[in-house]
Amino acid sequence: MPNYTPRFELSLSPEHYTEIGRVAAYWSKVEHCAQSLVWRLIKMQADTARHLTAPLRPETHLEIIVLLCRSEWVPSVDLRDRTLELVKRIKELRDERHEVVHGPWRAGTNDPEVIKLKGKGEHLKLVPRSSNEIQAVYEKIAALSDDLMDLLISYNLYG
Repeated sequence: MPNYTPRFELSLSPEHYTEIGRVAAYWSKVEHCAQSLVWRLIKMQADTARHLTAPLRPETHLEIIVLLCRSEWVPSVDLRDRTLELVKRIKELRDERHEVVHGPWRAGTNDPEVIKLKGKGEHLKLVPRSSNEIQAVYEKIAALSDDLMDLLISYNLYG
């Protein structure tokens, strides 16, 4: 347990903290798999390739993967299609992940659920988010990371 207690506590439930942490941890795995896929596609060893890809944004890794798939660097049509489908899923889940990990949270005053501030300017609204809803985001991201690992194995990266 931490030694410091914030003066302005968020007061989220332990379940909320757990699920937010799972979303963050598994998204990190997704980003590492995407970076590893770049290394495999350019046929470079991780020790060398990471020096090229580490300073790049995760979105750039996805752009590189798509460009290489379209340039026929992928050894089979099946692998290319699976790769592009997983890139699409990463892009679809990115906003949900961003909302969970980076959104401003506050505990509801009359409701045991946590309130998520969503939107900008005039369109700002309060949206209740239960830990079960956040868990559902985590489960989609965890399934995606498993599918990415399967893809990397198909490329013989981890095989």
